[in-house]
Amino acid sequence: MPPRDNSMFDETWQIAVDKLRSWVDDLDNPDRPIVGMADSAQNLSPRQMLTHVEGRTELGDKLVKTWHTLALRHMMQTMTHRS
Repeated sequence: MPPRDNSMFDETWQIAVDKLRSWVDDLDNPDRPIVGMADSAQNLSPRQMLTHVEGRTELGDKLVKTWHTLALRHMMQTMTHRS
């Protein structure tokens, strides 16, 4: 099996970091947890999400993978509806 190409994931990761940094800068209280973010056992603040994503922790990679999957689904749905 050939090595896995992670370039799309890496692009999604960079976009996520950039957006989270912007979000943290723009929010009045970036340390306030957001219910339903990350997983059901843990509510994270935007700053905590940024820390996990930037640090490429297991949870950070899980967040990016979820956002990546949602973005791909959205693209596929958009392409299907335009056909």
